[in-house]
Amino acid sequence: MAGGSIRIKNGKYQWVGYLKDKGGKICRPTKTFNTRKEAEEYKALQASIPKHVENVRNKTNYTVEEFYKIWQKETQWTTEKYYKFTTTNNWRTLFAKHILPFIGKEHLQAIDYSKLQEHFKCTKLNRKTYRNILQAIKSMIAFAKDLNENLIIVDNLSKVRITAEKTPTEKVYNIMSETDYTDVINYMTDHKLYYANLISFLHETGLRIEEALALTPLDIAYEKNYMRVSKAIKRQNVSDTKDDNSDPNTQIIVSEYLKTGSSYRIIPLNVHAKRALNNQKEMLREKKIKTKLLFPTNKGKPSDARNVLRSFHNSIKACNKTRAEENQIPIRGLHSLRKMCCKRLKDESKFDWDQIANFLGHSTPEVSKRYYYSVSDDDMTKLAQQMNANDPRLAREKELTDFAGADGDVYFEISDQEKELMKELHDLDF
Repeated sequence: MAGGSIRIKNGKYQWVGYLKDKGGKICRPTKTFNTRKEAEEYKALQASIPKHVENVRNKTNYTVEEFYKIWQKETQWTTEKYYKFTTTNNWRTLFAKHILPFIGKEHLQAIDYSKLQEHFKCTKLNRKTYRNILQAIKSMIAFAKDLNENLIIVDNLSKVRITAEKTPTEKVYNIMSETDYTDVINYMTDHKLYYANLISFLHETGLRIEEALALTPLDIAYEKNYMRVSKAIKRQNVSDTKDDNSDPNTQIIVSEYLKTGSSYRIIPLNVHAKRALNNQKEMLREKKIKTKLLFPTNKGKPSDARNVLRSFHNSIKACNKTRAEENQIPIRGLHSLRKMCCKRLKDESKFDWDQIANFLGHSTPEVSKRYYYSVSDDDMTKLAQQMNANDPRLAREKELTDFAGADGDVYFEISDQEKELMKELHDLDF
């Protein structure tokens, strides 16, 4: 049976595989899913896995480099439509630069953690990079255990200590001010840049760029003023794809698997977001672009997030040419628009943190509060004005008057009543 079979157990769908080793022993691995669609996709995936994976299941002694080749091929198939695909692409770079040259010849069953510790001490990398190295190795070990349940692996990675200092996270001034954003979006609109409506839509809805690029007209309920987020744009590593919504040149597909379970959500649309959608529809109609997507390329294919980011950065640089050096707009990514949306929801719309987390698709309100609520230079100006307005020392200074003029430099405003009183005192003859 190619790919195994699907059964229903305890209200869920269970995939049951069928493997047969050289000795004729039959193995039936299982995996449980919530929907039949996920189980069917996994079944089709298992049917496409080549025979070399079955041979690995019975092998009990291989090096890190040997198993990495198996793990790389396996993750290429199993994650091409899932959110972890980008993570595995980054891990390939980590393995090539920081793992295989040091522990590639070590046996996976018992990795020598001392060599990895020596590598950490000799190199000067970001603390986050060290953590990603350990996470990538642990992920490969966990995959090896799932692939061969009889495999006994001694995990010594817990003994590795990260000695690098923590990189300070930028909390202040990590988003654009609304004034700077207005200048940028006005420049994009005046020059009729292709992604101007998309940038405005991201600013109003706080969507991830991959979620916005996968939107279709069926996801928008115009009369009820909301939209449904259920798809995302993903980059895949397979050039020969049969997906109608994919472009083999850029290797981009529309996937139904989002980043987390909380990413599947419904978002209300304000007037500005609906205006951006109407402008986008009108632009597609004028350019006669036939597509099922709301924000496609000029050929109707799924857009690449890198092209959107490039257009956004070029617009910021163009605005900076007319500004003074001390008044430059900071170069920020598309994710800063998501943080600006979080700030507006809290400060202007008065949403609570639970509502903001649901709006942005976060798993917990702490994520929104800790990582997304940021301040800009406009906030610092408002705080300074508020401090001056409530400062009692400044209030006392206003009450004082310098009748002589204080060397002619400082003058205070005096009411008419105070002027008459001071004149009477001046006319008195002591």
